[in-house]
Amino acid sequence: MDNVTRKTINWTKRKSLAHECVEVSRLPIGADEPEQIDVQIKLPKDEFHSSAFVVIEAYRRQLSKRFECGTVGDLIVPNPLQLDVFGSDKLPSLRLLVVDNEDQPRGRLLGSIEKIQIPGSGNQNASKNSLLLVDLGNLENEIWKVDIDTDTGPRLIVDHRVRDVGNRISSDPELCGLILPSAFQQILMTLADLCDDCDEDDLSEGWIGRWIKFCSNLGVASDPRDPETEKDIWIEECFDLFCEKHKFLPRLLKLQESNNQ
Repeated sequence: MDNVTRKTINWTKRKSLAHECVEVSRLPIGADEPEQIDVQIKLPKDEFHSSAFVVIEAYRRQLSKRFECGTVGDLIVPNPLQLDVFGSDKLPSLRLLVVDNEDQPRGRLLGSIEKIQIPGSGNQNASKNSLLLVDLGNLENEIWKVDIDTDTGPRLIVDHRVRDVGNRISSDPELCGLILPSAFQQILMTLADLCDDCDEDDLSEGWIGRWIKFCSNLGVASDPRDPETEKDIWIEECFDLFCEKHKFLPRLLKLQESNNQ
């Protein structure tokens, strides 16, 4: 095959915006409530007329729902956005549209971002029951932090500017080893404290019960809900078995060795 350099011509003159312009986070919901998301939009300066309309569209197959978000010069996102038309089997994707409001014909698409994923996309029922949801956030000085809501459970929030963090958090041995053990330890400490204050239903049926079951499956014999359990020892046992199971250091050393060959 000839060595040919191909150039793509943008016939429509639409601007392709970076996904970093849109930050999406899921909000806690009740058992029978539709999914809700919070969307923050940061468009680059001087790319569009200030009067251009901005729209967020949620879509999945034939279903879609639009949310008008004001104009480029006056962004007003109607948070929280209710995803009530999509059922509960799978989260939709999002797209951002910037639409002309000055030149003729009005309604011409000036720019867009396609296939914006909502944190936890995939099997929605499974994501609701996940032990630890990973959300992208806008952090000031931290790279990541653990946020624990006593009603809905823990979330790992990672700054959206970290490159491809959504995929790397589960596949990059270095990133996993630097973040997950410490995050797990923070959650265990909070969990142990909550076991002294929560009622029986929360301890058995909510996220606390799922986490305690997870720790039991690691091989921890003691139970932090038992008044006789020494919480510090329970935390240490859970942490050691978690790290042993995932082998954070051996995985990283193996990766380094293969890279040096």
